[in-house]
Amino acid sequence: MRVCLQCDSEYIDDPPLCRSCGAETVTPEEAEVQRQLRERLATEKLVSVYTFDSPVDEAILSRLMTEAEIPWTVKGGPDGAFPGVSGGAPPWGELLVPEDSVEAARRVVARYEKATVEDHSLDGGLGDEPAEGGSPAASGVDPEHGEG
Repeated sequence: MRVCLQCDSEYIDDPPLCRSCGAETVTPEEAEVQRQLRERLATEKLVSVYTFDSPVDEAILSRLMTEAEIPWTVKGGPDGAFPGVSGGAPPWGELLVPEDSVEAARRVVARYEKATVEDHSLDGGLGDEPAEGGSPAASGVDPEHGEG
């Protein structure tokens, strides 16, 4: 069984996304944990630990926070509730955590940022970087004519 966290629809056939609103579905146990977290987040002072640039950032960091058992919520997002800055695209939203979870959340964010930098080098892993042998020719590629 799966439950939608947004609209509380229940499904017997375990779809990953809600057919009513498109939000992620979770097990009833996970839904109860999320309800308890929402109650906690509604009553505690929250601190911003990250500003999302995209929905991909939000999805990945939200999952990482959940896996680390750090309570979190998002301010802003696709509904435009986050005030933008004129002349540029507004940020996607902010990741907020309770004060007592800030250090743990920042460690998760730092690991995410490090992994993102390592996965997205400036040349995308392509280009003129030498192979292990030390030169482009050592890779078996003729620099002037391609595969060789």
